[in-house]
Amino acid sequence: MKKALIVIFIVILVLAVAGLLVHQYFAGQTTDGPVMEDPAAPMLELLSARWTSEDGLWEAQIEGYTLELRHRQEPVYSGSFTFDFHGDDINARTELVCEDGRASGTPENLWVENGRLYLDITETNGGEDSVRQQVVLKRAEPGEQEPEEIREVSEMAELVEFTWDQNAMSYDACFQFWIKTTQKDLSDPRLYCRYTNPETYERVEIGDDDPVGFQGFGLGGARLAENETWLPVSPERWAELADFLRRAELSAYQAPPPGLLDATSSIIAVTWRENGEKFTNRYGGGTSARDLLKLLQDIAGEAAGG
Repeated sequence: MKKALIVIFIVILVLAVAGLLVHQYFAGQTTDGPVMEDPAAPMLELLSARWTSEDGLWEAQIEGYTLELRHRQEPVYSGSFTFDFHGDDINARTELVCEDGRASGTPENLWVENGRLYLDITETNGGEDSVRQQVVLKRAEPGEQEPEEIREVSEMAELVEFTWDQNAMSYDACFQFWIKTTQKDLSDPRLYCRYTNPETYERVEIGDDDPVGFQGFGLGGARLAENETWLPVSPERWAELADFLRRAELSAYQAPPPGLLDATSSIIAVTWRENGEKFTNRYGGGTSARDLLKLLQDIAGEAAGG
């Protein structure tokens, strides 16, 4: 009887040891073997960043599956989103679906394609008619320069100088407007400009960026006399420009990413004087400045008598 009990005990012990060894073997295989990767990881890595529109008015901050969307620094959507990522091509169109969050607008379609974030959104403004638009945002790389600070301009501030320089891959898209006053007389602004006439596609140049002793040409091709290359801008148009700049919702200047050779560089610099102090605000000349460009071309045409 004792021998039988001993045999049974030994069998149970052997089976327990064998079971333990088998468990350790398979556990080791699971731990040491290949780890399953999240197939959406490449897309999450692309998405997790700050995204901005070219004009700087729109901004999205994505971290994991959460999205913060702002327009002119005002919240538009804050919440979570999901997406289905098939394959390994992060350049293919991938739909993002907003799930749960607070929204002042309605993000109807949201997707990423070829390194750009696209948004179709309907906005409502204080009970007025809704506006549907598409927004395109680019990914801000780490270390990319933040937008500059803009100082508030009061009604008492006097406009001293205005410049707008734009360089682009297309020659017709390159232009410069420069209107400045003297230290003693802010009521006698003078204009230099070069741009492509949007109607005739002719190149217009008034004055020279070195205002001393240059013989320039007006809109009609007539040679301007010595020391008259910078044409006067009427006080009414100067006041109109100042009023426009006070009320325009231009975005703060943000330098394009370094190394991006085909990027358009567009910088608006506006210098004001208030209570004896001069200060300069710098803006980006994106799509939000189209009305300003039309105004400047109109002022240039009037100054040249065209």
